[in-house]
Amino acid sequence: MQMKTTMLGALAASVALVATMATAQEIKLAVMPAGMDTFGSAVARGFSDEAKKLGFTPVVIDSQWSAENQANAIDDLLVQGINGIGLLPIDSVASMAWVDKLVEAKVPVVSGGSAVGDPAKYGQTDVYAGLAAFVNVDEIKSAGVVGDMVAKMLPTDGSAQVAIVQGAPGYAANDYRKQGFIAALDKSGVKYTVVADQPTDWSVEKGEAVCQNILTANPDVNVIFTTADPMAVGCANAAASMGSKAAIVDTAGGMKIGNDAIIAGTMLASTCFKPETMGRMMAQALYEEVTKPGTHKGEFIAYDPPLVTKDTLGDCVPEW
Repeated sequence: MQMKTTMLGALAASVALVATMATAQEIKLAVMPAGMDTFGSAVARGFSDEAKKLGFTPVVIDSQWSAENQANAIDDLLVQGINGIGLLPIDSVASMAWVDKLVEAKVPVVSGGSAVGDPAKYGQTDVYAGLAAFVNVDEIKSAGVVGDMVAKMLPTDGSAQVAIVQGAPGYAANDYRKQGFIAALDKSGVKYTVVADQPTDWSVEKGEAVCQNILTANPDVNVIFTTADPMAVGCANAAASMGSKAAIVDTAGGMKIGNDAIIAGTMLASTCFKPETMGRMMAQALYEEVTKPGTHKGEFIAYDPPLVTKDTLGDCVPEW
């Protein structure tokens, strides 16, 4: 009798295991980068690679840099019965309504890269209500590391000029990165003037065009801080073509083109962002939330990007 009971128990366990495997294989989780540039593609690649390990089906949605496309894609995924969504929001404020809709439909959401929520009301590590998790770096801390370094190289006679080049409007990351950089300068006590603060579209080309205008109007600018590697590379191109001695630094670095610019000496420093790693972390958190609801409960999940200079390039293998 004991043997029969044991055999029946083993059979039940086997059936349960098969059922669990089948369920895992049927799970479909979407990842929605803002666009399939090098960063978005790396996030999608990391998400999809992790999907293979965990056994679920990844669905990659290219939002094509359109908040309207992102909103429409969410509606389509809901109709198709998606099990969960990894969202890299294009517009931090508009995305609140999208998350609310998904939460109401009981579809778990993990955001990444840029915060969901009004930057005027939410802190950068705050997780918007209803999100299972938010995967990102500590934006303020990361930019502050760059600001600390810059403060030590600025003139101390009050003549220091700083320019800021942001990404596309609407991203909370712009505000947080700028905040961290400026806070570090202020903490140092160095006196400086922000002579320009301009948005771009996250591209090398737009970064170069904006920096050409900044350097034309402010030829004595000491440092140009950008909020991501592509604009920093564009600004480095502009500085080189115009014979400017401005130091080019950024946060959200770690791109191959950014690291190459640091090697060449046209860029001074960045911080090593890892979008593939972030994609894998998003996939794992989302899968856990779908298979075990309530696992994360609005958790902020972070990795710490190191400062990248010529001396520390070995610590930053490019993922984008």
